[in-house]
Amino acid sequence: MALTQPGRVRQLAVLSVGFPGTVFCANPKQRELSWYMLFFQHPEAEALLAADDWALMRQLLGKNSSEAKVQDYIDALSQPGALTAGLSWYRANLDLAALAATKPTLPPAKLNMLVMGMWSDGEAYLTEEGMTASRDVVTGGLFFYKRIEGAGHWMMRDAPAKVNAALADFVGVGLDPDVSMYADLM
Repeated sequence: MALTQPGRVRQLAVLSVGFPGTVFCANPKQRELSWYMLFFQHPEAEALLAADDWALMRQLLGKNSSEAKVQDYIDALSQPGALTAGLSWYRANLDLAALAATKPTLPPAKLNMLVMGMWSDGEAYLTEEGMTASRDVVTGGLFFYKRIEGAGHWMMRDAPAKVNAALADFVGVGLDPDVSMYADLM
């Protein structure tokens, strides 16, 4: 919406995943990490993930999560329709051309609004470069970057106080016309 209806968006906060046209080509490592997105397109993905007491899902989620957190996720995904709903997000949003791109696909015009990209240092599926490359999509001086320490792929769950504090600070930036005072976030 920020790209297609910029007049309706004053500020944009993006967590974990950078701009779609820059994420995959920012670092070849990202393509390796993103193989699961292709797997999720397969019509048998649900059955394969749940097979053998969720063995594959446990392996995927266990990269940077405790056994207790993995079990929480599996308990939630075991509810009727929950796994299909989660996979449907990937099925609706994966752009194969973006996944195969070797050069950034930038929008015709840069975003001329405050944008904060937030990435966590324990992220196992998305590279930091994929987020920081989003700076190229935003008018100079309006992109802020925040690295959340001690959190994994679901930073909102792993470090809610840090994420919420960063979001609150960012909203404060938008209320102050002198964004230069927030240079430490840039």
